[in-house]
Amino acid sequence: MGDPTQDHGLATLEGGDVMPIGKGNVLIGMSERTSRQAISQLAATLFKKGAAERVIVAAMPKIRAAMHLDTVFTFADRDCVLLAPDFLAKTTTFSYRPSNHPSGVEFVAEKKPFVDVVAQALGFKKLRVVEAAAATTSASARNGTAAPTWCARRRASSMRTTATPTPTRCWRKAGIEVITIVGAELGRDVAAATA
Repeated sequence: MGDPTQDHGLATLEGGDVMPIGKGNVLIGMSERTSRQAISQLAATLFKKGAAERVIVAAMPKIRAAMHLDTVFTFADRDCVLLAPDFLAKTTTFSYRPSNHPSGVEFVAEKKPFVDVVAQALGFKKLRVVEAAAATTSASARNGTAAPTWCARRRASSMRTTATPTPTRCWRKAGIEVITIVGAELGRDVAAATA
């Protein structure tokens, strides 16, 4: 996938929807920016190259606040996820696996919720879940800020929420240490601190 000489049809894919999580699994959000056509093409390519054994898809509601998977779901630890429950409650889950079919993929509709499917794929009985309240303002919804913020991520400044309780309070309650750096990018601050 990505070869400009090939016709990819209606396929569109954005990085915020793609999350390699280990054990041969890749999570992909089917959002307003990432199409089912792109997901099936990427899954077939990953399987063909031996780069993945399963692609788990979160078919998210077509709303601006759930622009990408990483704006409503992200990992804080190997068995702990931060999520916006109101969006994931409206999400359906399916998986692609390698197949001898000419398309190279087998499609399976999952019966369990997305978080349970991810937990099982990683070998956990369940994941620790930290829920962030949905953003309460229309501006926040337009900007995709209903999600939890993970401050070590580069996009943290664009993922803040105005909802209460604040994500930081939720994380601390769950035992996650939160480091806040205000006014500059994390990399620049760390470089200055260690110089």
